[in-house]
Amino acid sequence: MAEQIGVSSQNINDIEGKRRFPRPDTLVKIAATLNVEVYQLFVPQDKEPVAIKKTPENQKIRSAIQKDVVQKTRRALNRILDKMEE
Repeated sequence: MAEQIGVSSQNINDIEGKRRFPRPDTLVKIAATLNVEVYQLFVPQDKEPVAIKKTPENQKIRSAIQKDVVQKTRRALNRILDKMEE
């Protein structure tokens, strides 16, 4: 999974071992890799997952969250690239 989402295996181990909380963009990548919604990563395994209906309002909220994650990721990458150019 680490290779698929572009993080170190240590990062995944720390997340799984509850030593590190993943960044929002990492959560999105983990969920996509597992083919689940981000919220489902927080549903206890002994509970039935909550199904969110694909209503226009829910799709709008999901799109807004994804847009926010993409914008934050772009800003972070731009900061890294700027530092590399210095």
